[in-house]
Amino acid sequence: MIRKMLIALYIVIFVAILILAYIRFAPANVSAIHVDPASAQSTGKSNAYLLIGERAPVFAHSADEMAKLVDDFVMTQPRVTRLAGSAGDKMITYVQRSLIMGYPDFITIKVIALDNGQSKLRIFSQSRFGHSDMGVNKQRIGQWMRVLRD
Repeated sequence: MIRKMLIALYIVIFVAILILAYIRFAPANVSAIHVDPASAQSTGKSNAYLLIGERAPVFAHSADEMAKLVDDFVMTQPRVTRLAGSAGDKMITYVQRSLIMGYPDFITIKVIALDNGQSKLRIFSQSRFGHSDMGVNKQRIGQWMRVLRD
């Protein structure tokens, strides 16, 4: 009886390790993720945050300057890697992983040049797994915008 319970426990632990490995190492579909936030398709889940249109922040920097400022700032954030794009492209997709489980969130930021020498950001932040992010994506983008405005 104890032997069967130990075998069952080992199987559960093994399956848990496989799931965690998948979360950490599964490849991302870059062509589906690295898209202009204005054309991003909602999944209908509450695990994403979209900042476009009239709500999109405007900055007193040219698009080239703003793209560099955004990239420099985002790359200083914990557990962030650049998935696609560059400051030169004015559109970059990042991955930020949660601290303990390593769940990936994808953040795409596009810098738009305005006629008056200013720039505007379009942002789409989405969790890869789950149906709810408990407001993490909206909170992240709010914090980033407060820092970039200063």
